Amino acid sequence: DMKRSSSPPVVVAAGQIQSRLMNEASATLQSIGETIREAARQKARLLVLPECAYPAYLLGSVDSYRAGDHLSSREFTDWLAAQAAEHGMYIVSGFVEDTGESLFNAALLIGPDGRIIGRTRKRFLWNVDQDWFTPGEEITTFATEIGRIGIIICAEARVPEIIATLAAQGADLIAMPTCWINNARQPGEYCNPQ
Repeated sequence: DMKRSSSPPVVVAAGQIQSRLMNEASATLQSIGETIREAARQKARLLVLPECAYPAYLLGSVDSYRAGDHLSSREFTDWLAAQAAEHGMYIVSGFVEDTGESLFNAALLIGPDGRIIGRTRKRFLWNVDQDWFTPGEEITTFATEIGRIGIIICAEARVPEIIATLAAQGADLIAMPTCWINNARQPGEYCNPQ
């Protein structure tokens, strides 16, 4: 529409962090903080962080996640909300959401005021996702002052029905947190089974 076309462009940052194991959660949190600060320095209005950015993508099991030394889902959400408010930006971040009954491969959309605008739980689980995550069910877009945002998580890009549903709901932008698995642990090496 005419109003949107006259709006200034929105700077979107794709935040890439080093993949770490769950027992490296404190280093991961530090990397996320550095990435947020760098996006703010570059005047990003929206930062998209990876799938399961915190504490890690490879959990081992529900029990190993729950026994791990990391922030709880709620503590991470509160920390991330404070970061969004401090830097005045929208943040989409993947994280492990523990409801007490199930773990979800989830993503949050937080506004520049630190308010949680929405959350998505990965609906199309891939490979090891199925070992510890429960699939989500809802497909929803979220209204923001920079447009209506939809979120897909990684392998959901292979499911056109999810994307089509978000488009039918008026998504202006679809953010995709992803963790493209690298089997190599050394910087500069890369090996992906896909």
